[in-house]
Amino acid sequence: MESIQFMQLVPRERPPSTSFLPSHVSPATRLLEKRRETFEIQETLEKQKQEFARKEEEFRAREASLKRRDLELQDSMIRFSKFLQDNEAKRVRTVKKVTDERKMKETKEREIEEVQSSLEQVKKLTEKTREALQWFIRYEDYLENVLESTEEFHEIGEIMLRHATLQATNVDLMEQQQRVTDLADYNRAELQGICKTTTSNVLALRNKLQGLRREMDLVSQEILALENGKDAVLTAATQKALEHGQMCMTIENLYHRVQSCSSVKHSPNIGLLAQAEVVCNFICDMASMKVPRNVMTEETPTAVQIRV
Repeated sequence: MESIQFMQLVPRERPPSTSFLPSHVSPATRLLEKRRETFEIQETLEKQKQEFARKEEEFRAREASLKRRDLELQDSMIRFSKFLQDNEAKRVRTVKKVTDERKMKETKEREIEEVQSSLEQVKKLTEKTREALQWFIRYEDYLENVLESTEEFHEIGEIMLRHATLQATNVDLMEQQQRVTDLADYNRAELQGICKTTTSNVLALRNKLQGLRREMDLVSQEILALENGKDAVLTAATQKALEHGQMCMTIENLYHRVQSCSSVKHSPNIGLLAQAEVVCNFICDMASMKVPRNVMTEETPTAVQIRV
């Protein structure tokens, strides 16, 4: 809504007076002149006030007219909005109705297709039933001809019972034959498995036997090599034992000679190493002493034997 602003009542500037008072005019005259000017200004203000009041009324009338037009416009907008809402609701209902009708149409079409399919199946079943009926009629005629041509059966039921008995017997025989065939297949497969297992075990045992034979050959070669080495070791050990015995006998002989020549007496039951030490000490003592040449000559073989 358009707002109305009221102008402030400001007096217009008074146009310059056309009367020129002489300087010698009295103050009373000047006062009257001022009052006249004030009166004129008051009249001008009254006229402006009336003009402003008239304009205010016009503005108020215009404001009322604008308010009325605004209310009418709002009412029109409300009616138009309601009209749009009604149209939208109608459109939604129409769309929903169309959608529902389309879904119903599709449902009916599917139902029609199902009914047609069921009808086709019923027609096929009817045709098969008709063919079966024709076959049963021919079969009944055949059984009646059988009854007329034989004296073993007196009714069709006896023939059907005999047929059922033979059929059940045939089924039992077929099942028994299948069981026997299955058992034979199982035994054959088991026999083949046993043969394969036995063949595999024989091959494995043969390979193991060949491996053991190779190992036995290697062990025999090692035993032969060890026996040859044993002989060599025994020979070396015998030689070493002989040399050791000779050395021990030499040390004992030297020890006894040292005891017979030395004034120092030692125990006769000391060990071989102690005897060797006594002999070494004696030889060192003799070497440090100045002995005659003949004594050194006599003792030289002993020292040679000790070194040996």
